[in-house]
Amino acid sequence: MQAGLSSLTQPMDVRTAFKKGIAQLREADVPSFTLAAELLLLHVLGRNRTWLYAHPEEIVSDAELQRFFELIARRAAGEPTQHLTGKQEFWGLEFEVTPDVLIPRPETEHVSKSPWIAWPSANSAPAAPKNPPARACKSRT
Repeated sequence: MQAGLSSLTQPMDVRTAFKKGIAQLREADVPSFTLAAELLLLHVLGRNRTWLYAHPEEIVSDAELQRFFELIARRAAGEPTQHLTGKQEFWGLEFEVTPDVLIPRPETEHVSKSPWIAWPSANSAPAAPKNPPARACKSRT
């Protein structure tokens, strides 16, 4: 039984589950362990960040705890958070992510913006879009 699941006989609140998830990911040397635990808990609970911090005393169901700590264990084993949640934000848009696609990284936003910045003349090219159109590509399976 995993460390976070040992106390399933007693109710666990959001704050406690979150802290235990953070501790397990920190122990596994997962980068951005707090963010990963937060995203996984939000995913399991189907809530947003505001709710998470506004309701730390809410009791988490046994089924949700089981799912959360399963995802924590998978993340600790190296599976990307985006594959576990099935989504990733890019250019302010949320994209569906599966193991079949590359995960957009934050630095990719900067790289994709660079051609617009480096364009030789403002008169010879259209202005860079403030919010470029979203284009999603589905992988062929």
